[in-house]
Amino acid sequence: MKFNKTVTKILASVVLVSMIIPVSGCSKSSEKTAKDKDIVKLKWILPGSKPNVGYDEVLAKANELIREKIGAELEFEFIDYGSYSEKMNMYNAAGNDYDIAFAGWLMDVTSAANQGAILPLGKYLEEYPELKKSIPDYAWECVTAYGDIYAIPNMQIMANGRAGIIDKDKADKYNFDPAKIKTVEDYEPYWEAVKENEPDIYPVRTTIEMFDYMKDYDKTGSIVCKEDENGKYTAYLKVETPEYRKCIDKMHEYYKRGFIRQDIASVVDETADSNAGKYWMGFETDKPGRKEQWDAMGDPHYVNLINTPIIDSCGTSTVIGRNSKNPEKAMALLNYINTDSEILNLLSFGIEGENYEKVGENQYRFFNTNHDERYEIWTWALGNVFNGLSGADEPADVWQQTIEYNDKARLSRLVGFSIDDSNIRTELAQMETVLKEYAVREKGALDPKDYYDKFLAKMHEAGSDKVVAEYQKQIDKFLSEK
Repeated sequence: MKFNKTVTKILASVVLVSMIIPVSGCSKSSEKTAKDKDIVKLKWILPGSKPNVGYDEVLAKANELIREKIGAELEFEFIDYGSYSEKMNMYNAAGNDYDIAFAGWLMDVTSAANQGAILPLGKYLEEYPELKKSIPDYAWECVTAYGDIYAIPNMQIMANGRAGIIDKDKADKYNFDPAKIKTVEDYEPYWEAVKENEPDIYPVRTTIEMFDYMKDYDKTGSIVCKEDENGKYTAYLKVETPEYRKCIDKMHEYYKRGFIRQDIASVVDETADSNAGKYWMGFETDKPGRKEQWDAMGDPHYVNLINTPIIDSCGTSTVIGRNSKNPEKAMALLNYINTDSEILNLLSFGIEGENYEKVGENQYRFFNTNHDERYEIWTWALGNVFNGLSGADEPADVWQQTIEYNDKARLSRLVGFSIDDSNIRTELAQMETVLKEYAVREKGALDPKDYYDKFLAKMHEAGSDKVVAEYQKQIDKFLSEK
């Protein structure tokens, strides 16, 4: 009997333990499930293409940090650069429920705000004074519309200046003296020499923006403004200003002199020919480190600033979609990205030791020199580049140089101005149609005497006078309240 009682006790204990163990297991599982349910998914739309290498590993590592930091996970959607503007316009019109998206030159913040497609961020920023303080006031002004902030500026080079860039070996053949270059016209003797001596290459890859013709104006798209000697600020149709007319006359002169390739009217993209070395020189946006970047490609270069640097917009910024289901978490993520170097560098360059190596305290070098064969997301598409690493082919203090370059630039009086186009949308659309019809005007192939008056007449027929008047009214109000 004793034996039976002992067995009975043992069996009872086993049964009790077997009952307890599953209950305990279910409790932990339920706790984990509940915790997972608290993790929200944030969709971030970026221009470009998904990295071909290391993407899943980098995103998994980033999401470990993001889950711990803000209780969320990130997923990117990539849209090709050429399609980004059109697709985002469609998304915004359809009320697509993305959380975060790149804005700036590919998606105008003011227009998106006017559509009601993105959220005003003022009240969210109150929770993040560190983020607010880390970005200068002029940058916040650039993304302010209708009395509120609608984007986070992705801080980088903001001052818009142009520089002429020439391979030193090519230039030295003609005794090029960079000290003599102050304006575009100073290049003309060299272009003449190239045209005469090198028939297989084009003297210059041109752009009308190489001329400093708008240095005395503040730009707002097709409308520009200028202050006269009496302090009056007047709006003008840009293509009707004498400075613009002088530029297109000059472009045609360069075309006739053979400085501009003779098939330019039919050329859609000059990139391939430029990469193949078929241009003696070209023009790019100026910035600190530009010369070092070009030199790192194998040959030394001359880089000459020929424009007055001006800040009139924020070319790169990030917005939160109006229909985001988790705007607070989206704002928390943007704060994290813009104030923490670890997460910014990880998402930009990948995993240290696998995708890149650090060279110096704040510089990096990719193991693979081919962008398409490495992990990389442009830092300027994500956040404040000044918080991230700089390239090994740039000066070690390039970010401090860039900050100072921005600070010294002329600040447009219209920074922060946004047009309410509700009364002129038809006219703006009609004007855009005319501008596209006469797009060749800025390439130099046609003589302005043959088309300019007709072009202006069509712009007036499209409603340009009404547009200018509306801009003038709203600009006057903006400046009076500034």
